[in-house]
Amino acid sequence: MLQQDLQHGLVAQDVVGWLSSSIAGMLDHLPHSFGKRFYFDFWMIDALSEEWSQGGIQMSPMIVPKPSKHWAHMSLPLASYGREATTHVIDLILMPGDDRLEEIDLLAYPFLCHELGHNILFKRDMVFPQRFASVLEQVTNGMLRQSLPDKGAARSRARDTVAMVRQLWSPTANHYNWAHEIAMDMIALWTVGPAYLATFQDTLDNEAPNPYQVGQSHPPYEVRTNALIDASVRLGWEDETQGLTERVTNWRRSDWRHERDNRYVAYANPDLVRGCVTAALSTCEILSLPQCSTGTLTAIRDKLSQGETTDFGSELLIAAWLQCQQMDTDDFNAWERRVISELTHAVIPEIR
Repeated sequence: MLQQDLQHGLVAQDVVGWLSSSIAGMLDHLPHSFGKRFYFDFWMIDALSEEWSQGGIQMSPMIVPKPSKHWAHMSLPLASYGREATTHVIDLILMPGDDRLEEIDLLAYPFLCHELGHNILFKRDMVFPQRFASVLEQVTNGMLRQSLPDKGAARSRARDTVAMVRQLWSPTANHYNWAHEIAMDMIALWTVGPAYLATFQDTLDNEAPNPYQVGQSHPPYEVRTNALIDASVRLGWEDETQGLTERVTNWRRSDWRHERDNRYVAYANPDLVRGCVTAALSTCEILSLPQCSTGTLTAIRDKLSQGETTDFGSELLIAAWLQCQQMDTDDFNAWERRVISELTHAVIPEIR
């Protein structure tokens, strides 16, 4: 179409350069290698997508893994040209490490559920915001009412604080806000249960982040931790939250405690955290996402005890957590390598 428009003088020559640049930029974002890990990750994504689609959710038809430094989700519009051109999208899941099987850490893979949560809520973009909007409005309006007796600079500061609360928490189309990130944690907790709690706690152990650091795209780790504790109690995983509860207590005694000032306390309003958890868990129910339960754990334990092969998907993520609980490091590493090898050979028979 572009060639025809050029021949008829309908567009300038520089449009060719624009389209070429768009295609080049798109290719830079796509995976550049297709090794054994690429196929393993692809089938993990495919298995989880199939599990989650049983309730009628329409996930993206093309979700592709790509090695990266950090976990992330990215929607990549394909370059197109034409007055009636349809914009196609590839969804990328960025996964830490290189494209080698040795880079796979199954104990970190519950974060895959967090990233796939973005894909679901991009597709069903009104379900969660509709449930959280009233909570945000109620809490922020209450904060404004409390500031009515204030005068001058004090009232101005209060209004600025409320404006910032709304900016941080308001659900936005790009998901760069606290509410959506907490919703992703809830989706991961809902689908793989204590396996996600363990993964989250490992991150806190390994990275030792500032728990009170405020940024737009992700809530502070204390906010995320409190949300996970609240949700875990509701979902029956209270016994698995002891480490997280102790961590919150220790943070308030640490050198970071001075950053937990009045403004931070306003941003991290407990009513907003609880309301966000409620809205996110309600969203999981509405979307009919498969819920991890104690029965799920029992069934996977039985399968492991009988020596059956664990399959791709949530079963593998939960099985890895269960095995880690009862094995020493060497035995777990051997089990992990064996399972990854068996599953990879099953989806790529030619590498036998």
